[in-house]
Amino acid sequence: MRLFFTFFIISLTITASYARSGGVGNGGDGIVCGDSVILLDSYEAQKLKLEIDLNADASNATIRSMVDVAINRLERFDEYTATLLRHYSYEIVDDLELFERHPDARGTHTFLGATEIAPIDDSFHVSTPEGCEKSPRQLVSQRVPRFKLDYRYEINQTLWDKMTKQDQAMTVLHEAWYRIMLENGAENSIATRYINALVASKQFESYSFADYFQEIKETELNFYFVKNTSETIKDPVIEINLDDNEFHTKEDAICADKVVFNPSIKETYTILNRDQDYLKNIEQKYLY
Repeated sequence: MRLFFTFFIISLTITASYARSGGVGNGGDGIVCGDSVILLDSYEAQKLKLEIDLNADASNATIRSMVDVAINRLERFDEYTATLLRHYSYEIVDDLELFERHPDARGTHTFLGATEIAPIDDSFHVSTPEGCEKSPRQLVSQRVPRFKLDYRYEINQTLWDKMTKQDQAMTVLHEAWYRIMLENGAENSIATRYINALVASKQFESYSFADYFQEIKETELNFYFVKNTSETIKDPVIEINLDDNEFHTKEDAICADKVVFNPSIKETYTILNRDQDYLKNIEQKYLY
């Protein structure tokens, strides 16, 4: 049995596993260039000729609104991952907005302060711009909280304050993407930086579903989740294993050769008896 699918709307309760990152944590890097700081993701996007565009020039642009631009782009193809990305991003954004109103407040998930964060060797970057510091500085540290009052994220405010608001939004997205990748077994931030830059770029708006699918297959993501719209299948959500499948592109859809789900024999029998041409009654995202 082969399953053809495009992208689907998914409304799920988030039940992601919280795998420990270990050690001193994992985090985002900033490149110091005089009085400004560039997120490593943004610099690498420039090398790839990707134009980061989170609508930063809008008169009412905020970190939250810019984060939403990237998430809304992702939602076209992958609402499950977009939902997770929004949830994780908003944890940081909520704290940042709290700090703006009350600078001395305690964040729920985030510490923002004049603190030097220990270097974390997880970037494996290739280059930095001429005229800037040769090595990126640790901008954010992320680790799974151990104690009730532990923070998940620590941000170097001295570096943070030297970034553009768009790069600050990119930093929030980087940490959310990295958390997703870590939960899928990532050991470095290479794929995180790439997918963060891609989804935040103008170029991603011209991507097809097949283009996006080929990209995520090269990341640490283990599954693509499909909402079931067929009465003949019991599972509310179908998991597409990104490693254990043969995939073929069919127009703007992907054919997966190995898909496991629980068929509903009763519903299949009912549909067959109600309408011999039953495929017309099943959303055309599924072909058997």
